[in-house]
Amino acid sequence: MPSVTVSIEDIINEENRKKVYKILDDLYVNSILFTPPNQQTTRNSTNSLQNKIPQLPEYIKYICVQARMPNLIIDDKQLEYLEVGVCNSIIELKSINNLKQLKLHGVNKLKINQMNEEQEITTTNNRKYWKDIQENISTFPNLEELQLVSCSNLNISLMSNKLKSVEVINCRECQINIKSDCIERLKLEGNKQTQFKLSTNKSNDICIKEGDTFTLEIESNNEQNIEIIEGKQINVKSKCPINKLIIVESYEVNITGNEKCNTMKVVESTINEIDIKPKRIIFKLIEEYIKVSLKEAEEIYIVSRKN
Repeated sequence: MPSVTVSIEDIINEENRKKVYKILDDLYVNSILFTPPNQQTTRNSTNSLQNKIPQLPEYIKYICVQARMPNLIIDDKQLEYLEVGVCNSIIELKSINNLKQLKLHGVNKLKINQMNEEQEITTTNNRKYWKDIQENISTFPNLEELQLVSCSNLNISLMSNKLKSVEVINCRECQINIKSDCIERLKLEGNKQTQFKLSTNKSNDICIKEGDTFTLEIESNNEQNIEIIEGKQINVKSKCPINKLIIVESYEVNITGNEKCNTMKVVESTINEIDIKPKRIIFKLIEEYIKVSLKEAEEIYIVSRKN
């Protein structure tokens, strides 16, 4: 989506802001890329620790913020697409009802207006841990895409019955809770010391890649496919049946919870604890003994065992 670049200092002053908005209107612009104010403007600000983007025209639907601000407040009801690339910042969203796409890069705290009765949406998924965090959950009625990249210490719980795509990449020490029955794409890559909870009634292909001390908790009434690649200390707490479980070049893996599993494939990996009782088992290049129940096993394949 093409954007017009605007410095935040250009719209701080009301008179300048009117001129800028007039130009945007003449250009039929609906997308803005915000760049940082100069240092002198920041020093002269009466409140340099808190920066609220002034109210934008109604025709602006997309904004990308690349300005470095310790605290960034955004309060535009018409926004549908928001991307923030501000390292070590606190982002506060005053309105989220129309937001369809949210991308955060390097953010360490996200404040969202709390769910109220008007925001409530119906869902077929009312499992226990969502009751435990209900008071902190935020409802995004129209959110379709969420991307978190290189965030740290982020604690977010959100619900959206339209959320289709979730990416969590290179995040550290985060707690992320997602509730959606429409997930089509889920990417979990390079995360460290992070906990990710997913509650859904849709079957998904879940891939955890290059994680370190990463925990996945998933609750669903339907089968899920879970793949762990090049991970270390990966914990999966499954409150749902598993169709396929694939573990490749990963170490100190724990799979606990629901015992139902159709196929388990382990390649050159080590498992500390495992509760599942797979019907089909494939071991390849296994160095250490894996204690797995054979009670439900119908097929067992061992390929090129090292020891």
